[in-house]
Amino acid sequence: MKLVVPIKELPVSSPTPAKRGRGFWILAALIATVLIAAVLGGGWYYFFGRKPKVSMTVGLELNGNAATRGLWSVGTGEVLLVGDGDVHLIDTASRKKKWTAQIPKSTTPDPAWQATMNARFVRLQAWADELSRKRGSLTDAEEIIAFNADAAKYHEELTAVLAEAAKPNARAASATEHQPEQQPVRVPDAEDVFGGDRSKVDRLHPIEDMRLQLLADRIRKREGKLGALKSDMILKKGRAITAVQKVAATDAEARYNTELAEQQNDEESLAKLKPKEPTPVVTAQRAETEDGPPAFDDEFASASPKAAICKDRIWIIEGRHAVAFDRNSGAVKADVGLAGPARQIFADGDTAIIVASAGASAAQITKLTANAQPQAMYYSTGRREPAFTFSGRSQTPNVQDLRTEFSAVGGSPLRVDIRLKEKNVTARDAIKPGSEKELEAAAGGAAAHSADEMKSIAALIRNDAARLNGSAVGQMDDSTYEITLRRPFDPAVPEWNGILRGRVQIFSTPTLHLITAGTKLLAFDRMNKKIWEAVLGSPVPIFGGDTGADGSPQPWFETGGRLFFADGAFLTAFDSASGQVAWRLPSVGIRKVVMDGEGFLYVLSGNSRVESLTFAMDASFGDSVPITLRVNPADGKIMWKVEKYQDVWASGKDVYALRESQNPHDIEEQVFNRDKPAAARVKLYKLSRGSGNPLWEWFQPRRPFAVEAHGKSVALLFAEELQIISSICW
Repeated sequence: MKLVVPIKELPVSSPTPAKRGRGFWILAALIATVLIAAVLGGGWYYFFGRKPKVSMTVGLELNGNAATRGLWSVGTGEVLLVGDGDVHLIDTASRKKKWTAQIPKSTTPDPAWQATMNARFVRLQAWADELSRKRGSLTDAEEIIAFNADAAKYHEELTAVLAEAAKPNARAASATEHQPEQQPVRVPDAEDVFGGDRSKVDRLHPIEDMRLQLLADRIRKREGKLGALKSDMILKKGRAITAVQKVAATDAEARYNTELAEQQNDEESLAKLKPKEPTPVVTAQRAETEDGPPAFDDEFASASPKAAICKDRIWIIEGRHAVAFDRNSGAVKADVGLAGPARQIFADGDTAIIVASAGASAAQITKLTANAQPQAMYYSTGRREPAFTFSGRSQTPNVQDLRTEFSAVGGSPLRVDIRLKEKNVTARDAIKPGSEKELEAAAGGAAAHSADEMKSIAALIRNDAARLNGSAVGQMDDSTYEITLRRPFDPAVPEWNGILRGRVQIFSTPTLHLITAGTKLLAFDRMNKKIWEAVLGSPVPIFGGDTGADGSPQPWFETGGRLFFADGAFLTAFDSASGQVAWRLPSVGIRKVVMDGEGFLYVLSGNSRVESLTFAMDASFGDSVPITLRVNPADGKIMWKVEKYQDVWASGKDVYALRESQNPHDIEEQVFNRDKPAAARVKLYKLSRGSGNPLWEWFQPRRPFAVEAHGKSVALLFAEELQIISSICW
């Protein structure tokens, strides 16, 4: 029997007109709210949100020495600031200091004592190297006996030198410890005054020569001027980014050197005119390696701090010592004295390699590793001199008989001895024939009192000045050199010898030592083995001796099994293992290459004319506009190109550029009033990765000494403060 249950249909209610109207208005209100929020949010983002703003500042002494400050990237979102004797680790994301620590004061050694100790260590190092060479060639008992006797003398001398170096207060001698003892002045008696020998009275009341007074006054007044010129030169060299700034830095250096030479001449004249004094007795002898005044870069190296990041340690090299700070807490972990001012520093893993001056013709190599005693070696290196000598605006290659350069890869330092075999300096025209006609036509076709007119006139003046001072003829170092590669801390690694032609330069990447000369590029591994050799499209421009050693801009780097290397005319992508060329990108004057978080290259180039490779001094080439390129690293194809920026940074997906602009008045002042500093008009831009167009700009009436980009934050170091600006712009 089936039970049937009737289904009752429920009545379907239809919305009343009132309910339908209320639902419509609710929906409309929601849509309107969304639209208003979108409009307001978009407007806020466009007008306010995407704009940069100051998110943090760290004040510095207004009258502090800008040359003693520095800024470095430590890791993702962290920057290291050194200034006014303190070191700060700053988190750019949270805009907070993680810690602040004071740099311990560096003891100032007595110069005579330090020079003597350096010379003794250099001699001992050469002695040890000679003993190592002899050891492998001993053949009979007499040679072994003589070798053992020589080795015993070496160890005896080494023990004595180490004991002298370890004496308390030996390095930090007071100002009076090495001065002749001051004797009390005896009042002259009647015999001294009225008769007999008057020398005692004359020593108390010397007869002043008018020439002595004039020279002494001139020397005293010039000391203040030299100090001002020196500070001006350091600042201009530190901020020399554009071609105009580099010319200003060269001029400042020339003015300082001219005044310094005049000061030295006056001091020599004064010494000759002064009455002879008894020769004082000193307790330390002048070092044998001190064959002249300090090298020019060593004189200023002590003022410029350097930094190295070694895992959980941060090394700050200031003056004549290296201080290790704990990366997490800022606690001082080590304080290592150096033989002299630091020239270079290389960091890899937990190891830092420091190259310091040990005299005018010697260097100290120090290896610093966490939880290990410092290792130091001393070498005679030949006098450290610039690549060129200058007379006015004319430059001549400085061909040295011997010089030594250093590099480091993977915590393994490399010493390269460069000996002259055959000197050959070739001459060529430095000014392109007919360039004056081009400049005159450009000046005549430009608007009156415009920037283009002033640039053309300034270029004409510079060309005329070059002809007047003899710099219309350029010179190149085409000499032949013998180079020897050695490993200071790995004597078992065999040496490598070779012959190269042209100025020799040394570079380093994470896995390679690179040596260039002329159009040759040689790549070596850590065992001094040449793994490949390539031909460049143009000789590599002469860089400063330490370019790239401490994070300064460099037009080469290695990543992902590829080496990107810029010579004078091309950026070339090499396979790191084989040297095979993947692609070449032509551009004259490439000075920086960086990579963003997605692996794309950003290339900063002076965009000079090809003729500038030959006619290097021609002022008519100075009007080229720098360019910034976004390049696909796979095939070298240019994705976009923008003009006028003078520096570029990339961090993750964010790209920034800097431009310093000039007006006609600035150009006129630099031509006719070189002593007046040019006004600063600096803009920092954030660029679109897709097009290179600026997304925002940040104006400053001052030049930053250093810039570090970290994602959406940028740290800028000025003379009186560190400023961090941030933006949510994507």
